[in-house]
Amino acid sequence: MKQNQTEKFVYSIDSEDKIHFISDTWVTFAIENDAKNLTQTNVIGSSIWDHIASEEVRYLYKKIFSKLRAVNTELILPFRCDSPEVIRHMELTMRSKPANGIEMEGRLIRKIQRDPVRLLIGNVDRSNEVIRICSVCRKIMMRHGDWVEVENAVTQLRIFTKPRLPKLEEAICTSCKTLLENAANDH
Repeated sequence: MKQNQTEKFVYSIDSEDKIHFISDTWVTFAIENDAKNLTQTNVIGSSIWDHIASEEVRYLYKKIFSKLRAVNTELILPFRCDSPEVIRHMELTMRSKPANGIEMEGRLIRKIQRDPVRLLIGNVDRSNEVIRICSVCRKIMMRHGDWVEVENAVTQLRIFTKPRLPKLEEAICTSCKTLLENAANDH
């Protein structure tokens, strides 16, 4: 199935932050993006926090969820969901649902083809070196603390001169941290 700009990827959580619904388009998207284990059987009933690697991102999303549950509202946040060959600019709409549930709806805004970025390929043997990647915008943290697009990071860090690719550690860049903090704190 090819994604188009009107396609939506929906999942929802209950009052205990357990996933209780994922749409067929969400599952198809996961499978097409090398996450074949993210099926209804494996995801429904699991905690959303089992699927968010960064402790800092978990903390900020918990604050956002608390706000959504306290004030019947809707938040829209930009994010990226890239694959090695595709840059995907997306929006995540989070809205309060009855009984303290929350629905998340991802929507593709723009898709850009690119030459494959080997660093982003899953299931490859990696070195012990760790590089931080932002969970929201997919930028890479450089040694001096700046966050840059993955293509620039690969060149600047001379990734392909090394025998094995470094591990990617989910984190959050300064800009995205501010964005999420503002979403959690705005009234």
